[in-house]
Amino acid sequence: MAAALAARAKMERLLAAPSPFAGDDGAPDPAVTAALEDRRSPRHEYLDRLWAALSASRLIVPVTAHALDP
Repeated sequence: MAAALAARAKMERLLAAPSPFAGDDGAPDPAVTAALEDRRSPRHEYLDRLWAALSASRLIVPVTAHALDP
């Protein structure tokens, strides 16, 4: 019982902490959108601009769990 109460207290502390994503509404970063839409630049400039925009913003990566065959 003590372990369960300690785990609950820890979870409450974690949930009470401020989240860096609290204001994230899921909208794309305008810098990333602009970099993706700029297809007229030479490829190396396009990729440089895209990597710079991606590294300065949040990126959501979907991860799917799967079972391994025994």
